Amino acid sequence: MKKKILFNCTTNIVGGGAKNSYIFIEFLSTFKKIDNLFCCVSPQVYNLLIDQDFINKNQLFLFKTSPSKSIKSRNRLKKIVEENNIDLVYTMAGPAYVNFKCTHVLGISNPYLTHANYKILNFSVKELIFTKLLVAYQAFWAKKADFMVFQTFQSRNGWLNKNKFDKVKTSVVANSFDLKFIDLYKNCNFFKSYTNAKVVFIPGSAFHHKNHIIIFKILEKHLKLIETLNIIFVTTLGENTSIYKSMHSKLANIDALKYWDNLGKVNYNSICEIYKMSDVIFISSLLETFSATYLEAMITEKPLVAMKLTFAEEICKEHAVYADPNNVNDIVGKLTKALSNDRKNTKSLNYVKKNFVSSAERNNLIFNLISSKFKK
Repeated sequence: MKKKILFNCTTNIVGGGAKNSYIFIEFLSTFKKIDNLFCCVSPQVYNLLIDQDFINKNQLFLFKTSPSKSIKSRNRLKKIVEENNIDLVYTMAGPAYVNFKCTHVLGISNPYLTHANYKILNFSVKELIFTKLLVAYQAFWAKKADFMVFQTFQSRNGWLNKNKFDKVKTSVVANSFDLKFIDLYKNCNFFKSYTNAKVVFIPGSAFHHKNHIIIFKILEKHLKLIETLNIIFVTTLGENTSIYKSMHSKLANIDALKYWDNLGKVNYNSICEIYKMSDVIFISSLLETFSATYLEAMITEKPLVAMKLTFAEEICKEHAVYADPNNVNDIVGKLTKALSNDRKNTKSLNYVKKNFVSSAERNNLIFNLISSKFKK
């Protein structure tokens, strides 16, 4: 292929997004052997790439400040595209905050842009106003793209219902699972031991919609039951985040800190070990597009409890138990029932293998899609 591609992942700063960006660049460079690949990356992605020899360092551009926060970064991104005569820009997670002159394929994974239900997100008035203004601003830039790629039909339909955008200029490519995760999980050890305690692992970073506050709501209302059943809730929140600090304060006020163990930010291998030591995986999120966490949870074959919301049901089908997100009693009931069930969720791993593609397969689908969008 003689066409020039610029892969834009300047807004991919969280662990999963950075890792997926690295995997995609490695795929294009190693398997597709694309020499004319230019990459504009965030510091998180740059740190993963800098010691690798599969990437041409002369075509790798570090953006210390995201275009989402800097006019200067936006102008630089636009200049790189124009000076290098780029034919197509692929932004993995938009918006890009730039109106490119060449073809722009934009990936959309931000659920606030597509199908957010603000009624269950429990924002304060100030938070709600800020979020809606931010989403409107992001949507303005997203609509500058020539073609959009979504991860679920729900998210695409949500976008089309809210915005004037031609459906023909959209596509759905589902998220993928990491084949390496299956082997890592199979061969890993427990992260730590809690003796006789029942471990409920709530994966996810410190974002409002991940709903980690549900731990406080459960303990506030059912402290004696949690104590009787000897349950401990495990999370991996950064200790400098406002969500961690708020959780710590609230649980301290009701003398319930001993029922919560926050392990801090951990690496990919450690996540496997945390899954392995858990008795139940509880994905408490109130808003997702297609988090790979659901696939990872099903790969473990552990009992899985998720919120009864369309995006979760679309992914997990019958391989999860669903709780009413507005009913703490129902959530506790589903968790205790899952904890009393020693049987493995034996069909969930095969379900993932049969119904979802691997990272390499997904990247190939994305590459073929991109290749079809070059201006002729």
